[in-house]
Amino acid sequence: LYWDPGVTWSFRMQGRAEGRVQVYVDPYRNEILGEDRYKDKFLQWVYDLHVNLLLGEWGELLNGWGGFALALTSLSGLVIWWPGRRWWKQGFVYETRARWKRQNYDLHKVGGFWTALPLLLLAVTGAYWTFPQAYESVLEFCFGGPAKIATPRVRPQPAVTPRSLDDALAAARVALPAGVPTLFRPAAKPNETHSLHHILPGDWRTQGDNVVYIDPYTAQVVRVTLHQDLPLAARLQRDIFALHFGTFWGHPSRIAWLFVGLSPLLLFVTGLLMWWNRSLSKKRWFRVAPAASALPPRS
Repeated sequence: LYWDPGVTWSFRMQGRAEGRVQVYVDPYRNEILGEDRYKDKFLQWVYDLHVNLLLGEWGELLNGWGGFALALTSLSGLVIWWPGRRWWKQGFVYETRARWKRQNYDLHKVGGFWTALPLLLLAVTGAYWTFPQAYESVLEFCFGGPAKIATPRVRPQPAVTPRSLDDALAAARVALPAGVPTLFRPAAKPNETHSLHHILPGDWRTQGDNVVYIDPYTAQVVRVTLHQDLPLAARLQRDIFALHFGTFWGHPSRIAWLFVGLSPLLLFVTGLLMWWNRSLSKKRWFRVAPAASALPPRS
């Protein structure tokens, strides 16, 4: 829901049987322009592979511990990369005229340095979805204050007809006129509120962390939550999403995160070649050499 005159409204729904469904609506004519069903699609398969390795809850658990393993690998890579205070410049050298083995080593060395910290960030933030309560407890212990702010609730009124969404949106926009509306979440249960996310000047997350909560029965503002007024632990908890998906600087950060996401493949291939050159190739040579020396001399 980007408040742009030329952009359609996009509604995302989740069903047990249908899976994720994206519906696009003309905000002026109230007509459905199209829909996108993710069930049985390749992108949904990629999403499930990334989230739970196609193994359900067990896969999600393995994924979380894998994130910690990647974080540890990134930190150890930085330690191994350090060439010493006297020769620190050598850590950034890439010999373009050297043999392929040296170029492979330099590619692993330089590429590993520039992607180690972003990979560490991706790994640590990604494991949050597996261990959310543990993360929130650590944030509260380190920074004090609550790490998660509960959304307000309303008293269900079965005999009252809920107000229209137009009324709810209008009330939310009046409550925070300086913000740009980005995401509207309708109440999914009788005791829940509508919520409208806003971006304020200076915000770096594209979705916006400033939220107006509306009573669906009266279309009145229940609470306005400004990101800058939240405790530090709660702000860091909200920032995990943007840091993991690279939405903190718009398209530039998304593109940068795309290359960072591909870097483990590069580091794996170059590291495998380094291991082959240092280990297996030497063992193979030592196996061949005695056999060759055991041949009888030529007459």
